[in-house]
Amino acid sequence: MTLADYKYADTIHRCFRCGYCKFPVNWMDVNNCPAYARFRMETYSCGGRLWLTRAWLSGEIDWSDHLAEILYSCTACKNCEVKCPLRFNVDILNMIIAAKSEMVEAGRIPSSVKKFLENIQRQGNPYGHPRVKRGEWMEGTGIEPYQGHDFLYYVGCVGSYDTRAQEVARALGKVMQKAGVSFGVLGNDENCDGNEVNKLGEETLFEMLAEENVAQFKKLGIQKVVTLSPHSYNAMKNDYPMFNGDFNVMHYIQLLDSLLGDDRLDISGGYNATVTYHDPCFLGRWNNEYEAPRNVLKAIPGIQLIEMERNRDSTLCCGGGGGNFYIDLLGGSERSPARIRVREAHATGAGILAVACPNCLTMFEDAVKAEGLEEELAVRDVSEIVAEACGIRVCDTSEADAIKIDSSQRDIEKSGLAFKINDWDEYALEAALQLKEKLGGTITAVTVGPQEWNDILRRALAMGADTGIRIDHDVASEDPYIVALILKTVIQRLPHDLVLFGAQSEDFGSGQLGAMVAEMLGIPHATLVVSLEAEENEIHISRELEAGTLESYTIELPALLTIHTGINQPRYISLGGIKKAMEKELQVMSPNDLGLSVDMLIPMVKLKRLELPPKGKEAELITGQPEATAGQLAKTLKEAGIF
Repeated sequence: MTLADYKYADTIHRCFRCGYCKFPVNWMDVNNCPAYARFRMETYSCGGRLWLTRAWLSGEIDWSDHLAEILYSCTACKNCEVKCPLRFNVDILNMIIAAKSEMVEAGRIPSSVKKFLENIQRQGNPYGHPRVKRGEWMEGTGIEPYQGHDFLYYVGCVGSYDTRAQEVARALGKVMQKAGVSFGVLGNDENCDGNEVNKLGEETLFEMLAEENVAQFKKLGIQKVVTLSPHSYNAMKNDYPMFNGDFNVMHYIQLLDSLLGDDRLDISGGYNATVTYHDPCFLGRWNNEYEAPRNVLKAIPGIQLIEMERNRDSTLCCGGGGGNFYIDLLGGSERSPARIRVREAHATGAGILAVACPNCLTMFEDAVKAEGLEEELAVRDVSEIVAEACGIRVCDTSEADAIKIDSSQRDIEKSGLAFKINDWDEYALEAALQLKEKLGGTITAVTVGPQEWNDILRRALAMGADTGIRIDHDVASEDPYIVALILKTVIQRLPHDLVLFGAQSEDFGSGQLGAMVAEMLGIPHATLVVSLEAEENEIHISRELEAGTLESYTIELPALLTIHTGINQPRYISLGGIKKAMEKELQVMSPNDLGLSVDMLIPMVKLKRLELPPKGKEAELITGQPEATAGQLAKTLKEAGIF
């Protein structure tokens, strides 16, 4: 991609870095861009990003991990667009998103962004949790599946999977039940709304999500949607119409405002607290809804509402937009936007920081812990405050995801899981791709497994492999020797200079497979390779030993290397790339096609069974941003008497 091909080539040069994009509307502080507030470097401001983008597309600077992190630290909060005084201000955020799109198509994005997008590709949520668990939040609530109700209650990814946000999802459901609202949910059939995918620049994946959601809504006859998250609200209200999705979309705060106005909620129980409210970016700056949440809070007896100095369109973003609630490029410092905002809330004297967004909720709760303010400031969603004023008690059905053993007792239960290139082999494939980019040649990806493993090969082709071969043989609980024999036979039939394996490729994590195949082929082998440079007839490698000790070798080709994790950053496989890979033919062979009889494939080592460790109260999952979890971990260790 060059500047001439860039969508905003005729506009991007017009930014002259006046600096307005860093200010709030009320001019009180130069730190209203969350990334700039965190790093205090011009490159992290909107103007700085635009100049870097132009330099990158013009070839003045090369792509780098750091450049990608600068672009992806943008939370899409829209403060820059609101403050920019120039006529092209409506496009300045779009310019950054378009630059992200170029990085997505090249597969060169930060590792956390890659994980975020891959999880949504496979499981329809950024956490990578199974689709079949999406509806577990509603167990015991009496909330019904959607069947022609007046409203679809769209919960979203955070509300469906984050344990704290699940409490909010249940609270809102109970409030709507109390008010007699006719609504239903999609449960496990709900999919990601795609708002963050869009802002991260994965256009093809967003289009797929939007098209699938629109088609599903229309098939069910859905006309009105109420969302838990402002992010979902924004996508469905502003983007879905481009995909023929013209629905009546409300954020829940607008519905509550209407219900209170119609006297359909009894909030006489009140809520005695001093409250300050934070405006979510995708409810406020993106959709200009500032009054409904304040109307709701002011209507509740006992609440004293105090505004922070930065409010409405001058609000400082929590730092969680643009996927940063998960990819977390702005955390790890007292200058993180969430911590700055929590200190602002505390300075008002309020005891409650009210939010109307599950992303803001999780960001601020971590920030309160990091600031040590748990005894002085609590974070509550407005729906929870309303529920308490209505006298509603919300049940808690949250529990950690459980790994289960299947009926054979020799493998884990895979229902609801998606297939991907395993992490170890992905590093090996990336190493092969980088060698191909420098030296030329072709790459053949080989796997041994059942038909559903075609998905793995498709992803390898989308990543850049030239051909894919699958040997149709069920290797579940298989002797690694059998797998090695099959692979050795395939490799012998292919022209090869270099064979790359992941460090723990399909052998129960014991790292045997590469060494076995090399021995069978009679070629040199090195394990735990952390760097490699190839020449015409030899390859120079380094391998990592205990305590970080490195050994360097020169090995004659052909050779087999087992690649260590961390040798590189595997590129992202865009949905567009996967669609193109679907058009390529895969070669499928049986062991018999390779001259391997059934008698030759009798395993000598057999897995008897898998056993899970017994459940106990000793284990505790600590989640959140680094600065919050570090303190919580230290506290837990002290309480356990470890130090």
